[in-house]
Amino acid sequence: MISNAEFRARARANLGGSLFHNNWLTAVAIVFVGGLITGAVNLLMAVNPQQIQNMAQGMADSGKMSVTVTASPLLLLAAAILLGGPISYAFARIFTKRARGWAEGYAFNDLFIGFKENYAGVIGTEALVVLYTLLWSLIPIAGIVLGIMKGYSYSMAIHLKQDHPEWDASTCITCSKELMQGHRWELFCLQFSFLGWFIVGLLCCGVGTLWAEAYEYAAVANFYIHLHDVERQIPMTVNTAEPGATV
Repeated sequence: MISNAEFRARARANLGGSLFHNNWLTAVAIVFVGGLITGAVNLLMAVNPQQIQNMAQGMADSGKMSVTVTASPLLLLAAAILLGGPISYAFARIFTKRARGWAEGYAFNDLFIGFKENYAGVIGTEALVVLYTLLWSLIPIAGIVLGIMKGYSYSMAIHLKQDHPEWDASTCITCSKELMQGHRWELFCLQFSFLGWFIVGLLCCGVGTLWAEAYEYAAVANFYIHLHDVERQIPMTVNTAEPGATV
């Protein structure tokens, strides 16, 4: 496995090197608009964490909770999946397409591709990832740790969905687990290495975190490509390649 420094170097090259390069600015705009779409729902879900906890406990109690308590968080969770799934799919498409060299820049128009292309499949994959992670999180005592670990195991499912649109949700999750076997800690360390960037971004009135997010997405895209294209060499069936690209 190549080093985190190399993944970050590849990400910077994809973004154009300079913080104000057109590629980096476009990536920032993509992250900002995508964040606006998903952030509103996430904010509402964070307003009353106790309701979310009650919802999880209610699922564990086989539906014994009243509808009035669970309806609101269930609707918010559904909204998060319906909006967050397509945005995550779009981010995977946009950043991996650039990292593979199939595009010279980041295509802002692809931000809504998840709502137009295989929407049901994208939502199904996102919903199953959320469901599995939630169920693992319900295990007493070790639930939080197991939920985080499984979250990393399933983290490449949406990337796999955009590379393999014919795969169902279960196949994407299974392949993600295989792909991430022995690499969960490496991905955690890669993401943690951006902590300094996010701290500096917060000091810049919070606006700088958009640059940090774009940088992190670009690095994770390169991480995924290394696992998928180089280590596992999984044949792709995608329609995102530029003319002349080998798929």
